[in-house]
Amino acid sequence: MNQEKNRSFSWNEIAAKAYEIYVTNGCQEGRQAEDWFQAELELKSAIKNEMRNDAKNAVKGATKEVPPLRPSDVPAKLVSKSKTLKRGAEKTH
Repeated sequence: MNQEKNRSFSWNEIAAKAYEIYVTNGCQEGRQAEDWFQAELELKSAIKNEMRNDAKNAVKGATKEVPPLRPSDVPAKLVSKSKTLKRGAEKTH
């Protein structure tokens, strides 16, 4: 994930996005730097949004795949051993 966060864009990627912005804004001359900076910002923003969505989907997927543990899911042997261990720990302290 850190690789995506620190991803740098190629000159061609930024130029293509800047041209798209140039056309969208009516082919205004003299805005090359503004269009370039806006292109960089939009590309970086898209990566952040993609990472955010990936993280949200991972959390959603994890909660769907792992149901919450219920007391009835724990074998009785483990419960009785746990109680014994707690009583033994109290005596030694």
